[in-house]
Amino acid sequence: KKFNIRSDIRANKRGCGQRLSRKAFNQTITTLIYGAFVLPVEAVDSSFVNDMTSDIRLPIYFYDGAYVCDFSIEGGAKLFGQLDTGSPFLILTNDFYQNQGRRTNLPDTYERYTGEEGLVQWNQGTIRFGPLKTEGNSIPYFESVPDVIFGVFTTYMNNGGDSSIIIGLIKNRADDVRPTFLEKTNVRTLVFDFVQNELLLSSRSLISSREDKISFVDFRYKFNAPVQHYICEIENLLINDQLVRTSKKIYGMIDTGASGVYVSEKVFYELQSQARGWRSMELDVKTSKGNLKSLRASRPDPLFVVLPGKFPWLPPDSILIVIGIVFLQQCKVTLDVDKSTMVLDVPAT
Repeated sequence: KKFNIRSDIRANKRGCGQRLSRKAFNQTITTLIYGAFVLPVEAVDSSFVNDMTSDIRLPIYFYDGAYVCDFSIEGGAKLFGQLDTGSPFLILTNDFYQNQGRRTNLPDTYERYTGEEGLVQWNQGTIRFGPLKTEGNSIPYFESVPDVIFGVFTTYMNNGGDSSIIIGLIKNRADDVRPTFLEKTNVRTLVFDFVQNELLLSSRSLISSREDKISFVDFRYKFNAPVQHYICEIENLLINDQLVRTSKKIYGMIDTGASGVYVSEKVFYELQSQARGWRSMELDVKTSKGNLKSLRASRPDPLFVVLPGKFPWLPPDSILIVIGIVFLQQCKVTLDVDKSTMVLDVPAT
């Protein structure tokens, strides 16, 4: 059997919906609606870029539905931030802010996330990752990145989720969006090793021309997306082991800030009705050498929760699947943000 996507959207079939607590919902997604509420930049901050001379290896750990790492701002208290490839900013609430850093000349903006929203003040300061340890050396050390721009909610409304700190790992943005966290660094490669629980930040390109890689699609220029998400084309989409047949283009977005799965709202309810609920999902991505890399998630995993998502910049003839942690937790993902390419190491089936 194949599922056919038509232009109409049927009502949600009774009994097919997945029940999810408000807390769990807000922990699952951070940035899907980002972009519609960003105000234009009226002043440009310093063009200083911190040149990293060595790679930074960060231990990461799974906590409360997300992968996080330890860090501090200007030598303040130790914090842990959610590592999010679906967001561009380092942003925190007043609960965690102790007046570290200095004000920039960037005007405040109103930012809205699923769990929180409010007016954001833009500051600048040194971020220290750690404490870190090297093999054979028990003395902890820290890696510092100076003059990073970060946001702090000055007015804050909780939408039902827990307060969290987001370390956004999208680097490239549109001209009218605030400077991103990675923009003030020369980081060009991110390597998420979810098996070894490590994130590598490197100023080097770690994807050679000979590797079997996957290219990203930049939605900024054609479709006015606010940032360059890590989006690739999907060759095949299977729901409950049945192929989805459609004339629409299917895309997948690598988003470590989402624990579950999100399907663009315009086709979500129709697919849910035809599939009679979500038991499994499989995505096939074609590489530069014509091979298929398959990512699979299914209901026995508690992270496998499928929800609708809104993407104002998504073309109407397209489907977007947010590839959250449930797909990636046994993978190694290498992202070259300058070359807009990815290498996906998936477990053997």
